[in-house]
Amino acid sequence: MKTSKYILMAAAVLFMAACSRDDDFSEENEKENVAIISGTISDHATRVTEASAWELGDQIGIYAEGSADEGYTVENRPYYYTGNSAFEAYNENDIKMENDALWTFSAYYPYISSLSSTTPIVSFDTNKYVDGVQALTDDIKSLDFLYATGPKGNRLNTNISFSGDYAFKHKMSKITLTFNSESSTIALSSMTSLSISGISTAGTFNTLTGEVTASNSDATLTIPVSTTETSTYAVSFFVIPQTIEYSFLDLKVTIGGVQYGASLFLPNCAEELEAGTNYLFTVSFDATNVSVDSSEESI
Repeated sequence: MKTSKYILMAAAVLFMAACSRDDDFSEENEKENVAIISGTISDHATRVTEASAWELGDQIGIYAEGSADEGYTVENRPYYYTGNSAFEAYNENDIKMENDALWTFSAYYPYISSLSSTTPIVSFDTNKYVDGVQALTDDIKSLDFLYATGPKGNRLNTNISFSGDYAFKHKMSKITLTFNSESSTIALSSMTSLSISGISTAGTFNTLTGEVTASNSDATLTIPVSTTETSTYAVSFFVIPQTIEYSFLDLKVTIGGVQYGASLFLPNCAEELEAGTNYLFTVSFDATNVSVDSSEESI
């Protein structure tokens, strides 16, 4: 009886161990089918309001396209940034690839929950500011549209990396204005208004293709101003990539009740505001003149 008891106990232990191994194998298989998402931003990877490429919690939307019969197998799935170029799905709603068919992935920033592959376009206005920041909506305080496409994956290749040739790219242009006053009678702290005219201010962003398109022209962009500095003041804002007639924009600024005007000529007399480019203008005031210097850099 004792021998039979020990044999039964040993059998039970072996059965439990086998079940445990089966569970582990099942979990491993499930993890192997889950897409591992990572991504970087090309060029300098700096935004208007942040100093780093991504911030923890930044949300991207992901699409994946299968074969012609499958269509879009992943529809605007939200992922959030967790650090070290890695993104994770919300509520463990991971993308799972369970066959050998290759899917082509694309992603965009910032994530917009109402979109899909059939309605991927969002409208925006660069004149919209919330709490002093350019905003897509009252809740999405960013117009730094980013887009990435290219990586492919299936159950045998679950590492989906938006980096290198597939890295996120800035789809908007940016303008940075730096004001310098060399005159004791022109205190920048008394600046009350700032605008640029001759520019498209409204547009659309296609999150499926990454295309940004202007929907108006020859409009005026009004930039909120607030500074206590008297001699130097800088402000940056996003603008739509577009053609600029005669290579310049009209600047108007009111300081101490006096309106000043200047022409902002694009560097090298270019006629295009290009995506991913920051156009730098230094506007200097002295007692009698307003002068402007220009240059450009990658965003």
